[in-house]
Amino acid sequence: MSAPETAFRPPAPIPRSPIAALLASLFARDRDLLTLLPEQAYRTRIERLGRSRRGIVLVNDPASVREVMVDRVDAFAKNDLFTGALAPLVGDGVFIAHGADWQRQRAMIEPGFEHLRAGRSFAPMRAATEAFVARLHEKAGAPVRLDAELSRLTADIIHRVIFSGPLDGSDAEALFADFARFQAEVANVRVMQLLLGRPFAPVEQPERARAAATAIRSRLSAMIEARRASGEEKGDLLGAALAARDDEGRQFSPRELVDQMAVFLLAGHETTASTLTWLFLILSQRPHLAADLRAEAERCMGEGAAEFGALRQMTRMRAALQETLRLYPPGAFLPRVALHDTRLGDIALRRGTMVLISPWIIHRHRELWRAPDDFIPERFGPDAPRPVAGSYLPFGLGPRGCIGGAFAMAEAQLVAASVLRRFDIVIDRAAAVRPAVHLTLRPRDPVTVRFMPRRPPDSARNGQ
Repeated sequence: MSAPETAFRPPAPIPRSPIAALLASLFARDRDLLTLLPEQAYRTRIERLGRSRRGIVLVNDPASVREVMVDRVDAFAKNDLFTGALAPLVGDGVFIAHGADWQRQRAMIEPGFEHLRAGRSFAPMRAATEAFVARLHEKAGAPVRLDAELSRLTADIIHRVIFSGPLDGSDAEALFADFARFQAEVANVRVMQLLLGRPFAPVEQPERARAAATAIRSRLSAMIEARRASGEEKGDLLGAALAARDDEGRQFSPRELVDQMAVFLLAGHETTASTLTWLFLILSQRPHLAADLRAEAERCMGEGAAEFGALRQMTRMRAALQETLRLYPPGAFLPRVALHDTRLGDIALRRGTMVLISPWIIHRHRELWRAPDDFIPERFGPDAPRPVAGSYLPFGLGPRGCIGGAFAMAEAQLVAASVLRRFDIVIDRAAAVRPAVHLTLRPRDPVTVRFMPRRPPDSARNGQ
């Protein structure tokens, strides 16, 4: 094992005093929400936040989090500010739907979830990752955009799972380009929306974001109809959705099929790309940890093609990823809205009140975590105690949590191990990177990375 390193605190905004946070929010305009959070937000359990049209209650208490997201899920829908950003792309798909409509869609798409099980999806994961590693070798240490490279890789993986083919060719490349454009243009939640917006009011999106969403949906519709017309049965996620029936024997409508595939394409690559971006940023600053993870990967994966069983053996890699997800959860805010007058703890909630659940805040809460801002992967080691239920929710919680959590973890382990075995990660000014809330938690500005080859790709070493 490499020499130990001192405690490491990855980049994050410094919490403000209450007065400074108030003044900043009044003049924030387009400033990111993370920069406006007061220190008190990381200490309170449940608290009403000031005055606003909608009413906002911050919930950090793990038991109350579980009450909202698990025990009383029918009483709290996903908030309009959250769903409004995604509605132009995913329509009324399973990600946004609520109540009976969600239950019908969830039951219909359930057989398709089998394709997201890590064991079944490992072959397309491995094929896409091998192509990614070969592409990095071709660039031979040239500077590249870290988030863009990882987004393309994870989009390739989920594309193979949904459509049984790689993300290549003009149509697939255009689809990925439209997704990147949508993510860049979609409006993020701003302070004035929180304070002045009315509950259940529509969230207007920029024209360029709507245009990108329209282009994506048009391309997906054409791909779905081409598959339906061909009559092919490829045994993939799209095939499962085409074959799905509800209790009355009805299929998904053409619009519903586009909704579901848009959900899986978006959620299936953005979360993992975000996690890997932050992990590689951290490892570029922690060479001893990178060396430990590299040694573990080489020991568990050997010299041949990666096998699924190796992932279970890489406990240090898994712990490093779990700690990365604690510090940089892809969904920094998971707001809910009260659908009727009710109570949460000692606080009365009116219909339309926003219940603000933030993995970013909860994962850094001063009473729930020791040294909460430090990167300590040993928190998630094999012998470490499990986090308090409701205090760790990188993929959400309850029936509306991310169904692809295990898929994302396996994908991240495979990619990280494959990259570390073959490259040193060099990121200039990594300490200056700052997180910001986009569709997922990403660096505020583009990050340039150089993947420096440590050894030739397997094909070259094997004389192929």
